[in-house]
Parts: sequence; structure tokens; C-alpha cells
Amino acid sequence: MLFSILFRKYPLFRTAIYAVLVVVSVFLISFFTTKTRKIPVIHALNPAIGVGGDTVSILGENFGQERGTSFVEIGTNRITASGYVFWSDSEIKIVLPQNVQDGFLSVSTQSGKSVPLFFANAAGIPVPSKSVSRAVLPALFAVSPTSAAVGSVVVLSGERFGSVRGNSLVVFREDGTENECFALESESDYESWSDGEIRVRVPDGANSGTVFVRTESGESIAQKFSVLHPYGKKTFLSSQTYSIQLEENIEEISASSGNITLRVPRPDISSSQPAVLLNESTPEPIIADFKNTIVYTVSLSGKSGKKVDFLQNFVVTRREVKTEIEKQKVRAFSAKEKARPLYKKYTSPDALVLSDNTAIVSLSQEITSTTKNPYEQARLLYEYMISSFSILTSPKSTGESALELLSKKSGDAYDFAVIYASLLRAAGIPSVPVSGILIDSSLKAQNHWWTEFYLEGIGWIPADPALGASLPYTPFREIENARTFYFGNLDAQHISFGRGFSSMKSSMPEGKIVRRPRSFSFQSIWEEAEGNVNYSSLWSDPVVLGVY
Repeated sequence: MLFSILFRKYPLFRTAIYAVLVVVSVFLISFFTTKTRKIPVIHALNPAIGVGGDTVSILGENFGQERGTSFVEIGTNRITASGYVFWSDSEIKIVLPQNVQDGFLSVSTQSGKSVPLFFANAAGIPVPSKSVSRAVLPALFAVSPTSAAVGSVVVLSGERFGSVRGNSLVVFREDGTENECFALESESDYESWSDGEIRVRVPDGANSGTVFVRTESGESIAQKFSVLHPYGKKTFLSSQTYSIQLEENIEEISASSGNITLRVPRPDISSSQPAVLLNESTPEPIIADFKNTIVYTVSLSGKSGKKVDFLQNFVVTRREVKTEIEKQKVRAFSAKEKARPLYKKYTSPDALVLSDNTAIVSLSQEITSTTKNPYEQARLLYEYMISSFSILTSPKSTGESALELLSKKSGDAYDFAVIYASLLRAAGIPSVPVSGILIDSSLKAQNHWWTEFYLEGIGWIPADPALGASLPYTPFREIENARTFYFGNLDAQHISFGRGFSSMKSSMPEGKIVRRPRSFSFQSIWEEAEGNVNYSSLWSDPVVLGVY
């Protein structure tokens, strides 16, 4: 009764009541809208690999019937308004921008951001050759000069090479064998590439025989080519083929939503490790070969309390390396050679090789001051390493800096490889630490690290200062003097998973990143997770299943 009188008699009272009702209504609407809003969910990308200009369908739910202020991101790049072809609650179609990079794709609406899925730029992924008519096969007419040393530039003239290189290769095949060496982009071997002319450097490991061009259309007819050896030669002797297994396990999962991505290292391809075949991968990877890793992305939603297993089997062929150097003929690097991208890359410090460290620079100068011959400098540094430091019998489990070797005077094979490469670079000698495994005569594998240094006219020369310093190890055949053998030579029981540090860009800027220091690959990211995810991971070291 009193409320009715007040409501009718006093206008200010009525206004106050209306205001309270409006506030309560807005609150209730906001509350129930928040409770019932639906976060966008991506089920699949079709395709999950593409290049700029391609159309990609994003399949899922809760996208909204219209785009409005919603958007799609790949990595940290947002798709602009002109890039949307179609938008519905269950499907979005976008046109990839020309500068698209690999990364995680997500959909954001007013209700929130989806758990992302991995997308890859196809330009960086090897593709198999296609069978096509011989009318479009590359044609190689001439090679000039017809003889040159490793590292020298030769010009290949012809037609139908393709206006850009893509995944095409220049291949050098040794006489009387099936041994092939490829010119590699990673070594800056390609000076230029056009449809009618290729300027390429004679690659590491090449020997006299033939040269030809291999494109997606097929192979050109080979031309004769002789590799000169001005002061030494690297040859490949016996080879071994191994079956190698990797395994990773994700367990103790507690996740309401979220993804985990694994980047599993692959054995790399080089002149001394010419064949790598992935013959089993469980589950099916998103990408089988992306920057020398196998990429898996798995949603952990609904997997709480479960275990997710990953398995890879490789068949790897490794060659024994032997070098014969006439050291008195080796000369210092010329100004022209120092201008090469290869020289600049492998004499500069990075996150792994600490060649600008004051102690490293001082020590390198002290050891090499008696000679300007780079081969003799490399030998002096190697001798210093195995004479001045003691080798630990097993790898360290900690991630301490390799620089600790200088003060502690003892370290593992990782320390020896990294510090030796650092001393070499400080002396102006291109070098790279190599990560992988060492297989003994009982087929037991252990994580291992060694080094390679580069000489013009010869290529990459191996050195294993840890084995030279008497690291316990039983090779397939007896090595008479390990100290001298492992400078310039390498048996076929070293399997490489990486040359130098592989710096990977995170695809989850706000996600969890896992690194594995002192492991069988020098890579910055091994796994990433995003979302409400808790789990534990176990990465087993490589296991040798057999040798052939």
C-alpha cells in the first residue's frame, strides 16, 4: 500500500525505481549472455598447408553467422577485411596473404579465442617429384668451366630449369658409383637461378663424374665434370645403413582444452649422410619434414588421465669420411672468400658458438699465433683441446654453459664440440658443431657431439675432439690411434641430427615452450602447449634397431 502511494505521489521515487530496474535488467542480460556464450572451436583446416593467394577453409563451430568484429589470426598476423571470402557459424573461408608464414591459426569472436591449429607455408616444405612428359624436362647444354674445386662457381646453361629454384637441385654424381652430392641452399651454394642459367658452387663432398639438374619435371641429361683437388681430397669409404627409432610420450594429462605441438628432430642430409627415410610415423604428422623436424599437433581436450604416444622409425645411411691434406699447400682465406655468405655465417658467433667471448678470443689467438695456415691452426686448436681438458665418460644432464670447460678443465663431448667450434671461429676458420648420436659395436647409441671446419677447395672436414681425448667407445673396427684419426676422419657410426643451432620461431606467443639442452639436436623448441593444459612429457633418446 505504502509503495503504491509513493509510486503515484512522488515522481522522483518513480524515476529511482525505473533506474534500478534498468540496471538490474542490464546485469541479468550480461550475466546470462556471458554464461551462455560459446567459444569458437576449430575442428580442421582444409588445407593445413598453403602459400599466399590460396583459399583455406576453417571448419568448426561457434564462429557466428556474420563476421562483424571477429577475425582470424595466423601466428601474430591478423587477416585483413579483404581476405575473408565466406563466413558462417561452422565455416570460414580466407585467402592467404602473400607474406603468410607458418604458425598457429586461431579464430577470435566476442565470446573468446579458439584453441589454434598449426598451419604451414608450403614454400618451405619439400614435395615429391611428379611424372610429366619428357617435353618439359630440364635441358642442360653446357657447363663452364668443366673442372673446378669445391667452393668454386660454375655456370650451367640450358632451358626449362624454372624461373625460380623452389625444390629443384643441381646434382653432382661420382664416376663409377651412385654417390650423389647436392648443392644446398643452407650452404649458400646457389648464386643465381633462372630458366636458362644457373650459377652454383661445387658443393662439399663432390668428386669427378657428372653434373645435372633435377626439377619436379625430372632430370636433365648429365654433363661430364671434373672436381679439382688443389691441396687435398675428401673421400667416402665404407657406409652403414641403420634402423633408428625415436619415441615420445605425453602423460599425466589434465586438460579442459588446449593443444600440444611436438617438433621431433629428423636426421639431416649431407654428403656424408646422403640417405634418410622416414618409414614409420605414429600418429600421422601434420608435416613430415618442416625445417628438419616432424611436426605433430594434438588436442588434449578429453584426454585427461590418458597417455599419448608418438613413434618414428628412420632408415639412415652414413659414410666413413677420410681426408688427405697436403698441409704445406693450404693458404689463408682470401678477401673474396671471406666475403662469401658461407664464410660470414660460420665465423660469426650465435646462441651456441661463443666465438666473441673474451676468453675464447684470447685463447684462440694464443694457440694459433705461430701460423697463418688455417689447416695448421685447426690442428693446433684440436691438439690443445685433447691435451688440456679431460673428457667425462658420459654426457652431463645439466644445461650449464660450455664455457665451464675453460675453468673446470673437464667436460663432456658437448663441451668439447662447442668450445672447439668457438675457438675455430675466433681464429677466422668457418666451423660448426654437429649434434647426433654415436653407435658402438654392440649397437648401443648415446647422444654425441663433434665438429666440422671448412677449407676452400676441400669442403667440410670432420673432427671429434672428444674421441680424440679418449672418450670410451668401441667402433666396428679397431682405430689404431684415435687421437690422430679423429682429426680429419670420421667413422660411419656418427649419425647427425643437426649442424649448428636451429633457432625456431614460436608459433604460440603466449604458450609454454619446452627446450632440451644437451640433447641429440641443437634446436631451440622441442614442444609447445597452449590453453588450459597440464601434462608431463618424456623424450626417449634414439635407439638403434638394426644395422645393414
